[in-house]
Amino acid sequence: MKTIKYFILLISSILLTGCSESFFERYPFDELNEQGFFDNARNFEYSINAAYDNMRDVYGQLFYFDLASDDEYADKFNAAGAITYGAINELDVMSDNSVISNFWDNSYKAINRCNLVLDNIDKAEMDAEIRKRLKGEAFFLRSLLYFNMVRIFGGIPLVTKDLKTPEEALAFGRSTVDQVYNDLIIPDLERIITEQLLPTHYTENANIGRATRYATHALLGKVYLTRHDYAKAKNHLKTVHDNPGIHTLLPDYADIFDATNPNNPEILFAVQYASGLTRSGTSNMGNPYCTAAMPNEQTGQGLWETGGNGMYLMTYDLYRRFDLSDIRINQIDTAWGSPTRPIYDKYVFTLKYRDKTNTTVKDSGNDWLVLRFADVLLMYAEVLAEDGDLAGAEAEVRAIRERAGLTTMPPMTTKAEAKQAIADERRLELFCEGHRWFDLLRTETVKEVMTAHFNGPWNDYQIGANVKIEDSDLLFPLPKFEVDLNPDVLKQN
Repeated sequence: MKTIKYFILLISSILLTGCSESFFERYPFDELNEQGFFDNARNFEYSINAAYDNMRDVYGQLFYFDLASDDEYADKFNAAGAITYGAINELDVMSDNSVISNFWDNSYKAINRCNLVLDNIDKAEMDAEIRKRLKGEAFFLRSLLYFNMVRIFGGIPLVTKDLKTPEEALAFGRSTVDQVYNDLIIPDLERIITEQLLPTHYTENANIGRATRYATHALLGKVYLTRHDYAKAKNHLKTVHDNPGIHTLLPDYADIFDATNPNNPEILFAVQYASGLTRSGTSNMGNPYCTAAMPNEQTGQGLWETGGNGMYLMTYDLYRRFDLSDIRINQIDTAWGSPTRPIYDKYVFTLKYRDKTNTTVKDSGNDWLVLRFADVLLMYAEVLAEDGDLAGAEAEVRAIRERAGLTTMPPMTTKAEAKQAIADERRLELFCEGHRWFDLLRTETVKEVMTAHFNGPWNDYQIGANVKIEDSDLLFPLPKFEVDLNPDVLKQN
């Protein structure tokens, strides 16, 4: 196939990949030629599988953006990591930061794989139901990728077709935020639902983990909530909320994240990682968060107490919010650092990405949860509160807290109290799952919250010295290389 090596948005060439026997354990083994490739359903499935495969690389960078929030920080004693990740933690991100460029490149690589499917699928002969499903998956993944990017960068190039020449690529400047939402994300997700391109859920093991219609409702509900269109958000979230037992809260909070319990009823969509598997024998397929969340020094005995990089540690600001009777705290560990560190420098880190089945190699098969039912309930509570239904909002929060073993409820007698209680509960329920920065942006509380955080009693190793948040910090810079290559149409934030 033709690649777009010179495409300014996509440094890497496009890989269309063949696969072996089952969906999430099929990995690229060869590079295929575009000519004659798009002529049957099986090859289109290879192509969409390649997009799913690339989501691991996208989400392998995405979680670092939450370092900008008050929930996580990068250990500044790790000198190499502090330059890249600590800069995000201190809201001092330069356009040559590798997290930004890697996330941008991998996102557009996955987008282009979706575009290749959508460009060619109507020309091929195949079963109508298979065509619908493959198109729906391409629309879903592309919308999710653009949703992440528009929240991070603001207006971005809106590419909806496979680009084959440098000249085509150089014509793309930045679309506005409204254009990204209204011209692609929302209509593509609405189309999945109105045309029923995807099933509500899967029962056969070979397809469990693919995008579904319930996942689409949940994503679209989050999109409309982000756009402050509460009526439309409510409709889509209620659809998932009222589902007939397909998605539900698991009784045990720990079971949600267990590597031996993937794609369980609480999960609507997750990026699939796998322990002990490789792409073409070259790179591990395990979840990178397990080591990012581990301290970068010896903190005890055993496999999981050494060898992390400390780039996704929990802040004390977050840790102190948990009640000691809250069972969610069992997914948190603590350890003291070396004696040369300040007394405040006690590590706090999540266990959500630790694969308990691995005893000899730090390799995690835990998935990254993009959408889960508890998130839906709390978003639904948010729109109910906006609608004045405080009793309904309280019921959703109560369900989350009861699962956590809590019998008390925060005050929710006014809309302001309800919104604060929901925001606080989201922070506790979804901790270290990459939601906090986006939640602060969506609720327009980021400056207030982060100012209080930076002025709090936390040491400089967690928040940096004299850090202030400005309006310019609400968006991340575009990658320097992309802007330098095409400065006439690709303007920097």
